Amino acid sequence: AMAVIGEERYTELVGVTAMAAALDRFDDALGNPRAELPEPVAGEPARIRPDGVGDTGAWVSQTVEKTRANVVRTLSLVPVTNNGWRLIVDSHYTRGPQFFDLAWDRALRRPQVELLAARTTVAQQCFY
Repeated sequence: AMAVIGEERYTELVGVTAMAAALDRFDDALGNPRAELPEPVAGEPARIRPDGVGDTGAWVSQTVEKTRANVVRTLSLVPVTNNGWRLIVDSHYTRGPQFFDLAWDRALRRPQVELLAARTTVAQQCFY
């Protein structure tokens, strides 16, 4: 039987795994060796459950604020992990507030980025 863990632990595990996978894939795409995992740091988890999270129909609680897309809210239950994830996403994809600009002055235009994101989502069978 699978051990039951709290939704915060599960969310943090998913977030850390997603961050490691994104960074590994980035290194793979550049032909660089994958970065070594850092040494564990002693201490206790933050155990901060933010206000404004609840049941939204997802597997775990997330912010109930509907002003952001579900994919952005997925790790909102664990703010420390979510902050690290958002840094990676912003640097590799959305660039924070620039995401709302429909015209990007980058190597790929906004429609090209969205097409790649959509195809990747389909290939990975992700409902987002």
